[in-house]
Amino acid sequence: MRFLTRLVPVVVFGVLLVGWLVARISRATRELPSFAAPRAVEFEPLLSPLGPEKLWGKVVDPFGEPLAGVGVVLRSNSVPLWTETDAQGRFELDGLQAGAVDVALVLWGRAPVHQLVAPGEVTLVMPEPNPPPAELPATERAPITGRLAHPLRRAWSDAEGYEIALVPIAPPQEF
Repeated sequence: MRFLTRLVPVVVFGVLLVGWLVARISRATRELPSFAAPRAVEFEPLLSPLGPEKLWGKVVDPFGEPLAGVGVVLRSNSVPLWTETDAQGRFELDGLQAGAVDVALVLWGRAPVHQLVAPGEVTLVMPEPNPPPAELPATERAPITGRLAHPLRRAWSDAEGYEIALVPIAPPQEF
């Protein structure tokens, strides 16, 4: 008991000391630090890569008939621009820089076309459709017979996953 009576004042003093330290620390963190205002950031003016020029016109076939669905693609001041012709073969592209541009015309079934044109109204001509591909020769067919054996000479339940290479040694029916 005597030991406890000596220990109680030490414990009480320790608790009071810890409480006082916690109060000091929490009071110090309640006040927010003040910072000087950052200096203003200045940027150079942003220049648009698009220009004031415009390209419009029509895409036709060699006979002068308008072509619908033609992809019109170009690059002006490193900016790609593209559109597709409407049912009357007309197209329009805004935002070009001054000067000639290389225009690519793309349509399925026809060879792509590149033409150098200046902004303004143009009529662009697509070539005739590509000829159909050559016909492939007919494949000769012949009946074959044989059997499939397990590569390790064991029994199996499923033949799936095996490949069979049939290499002709003479006429098509002999393997």
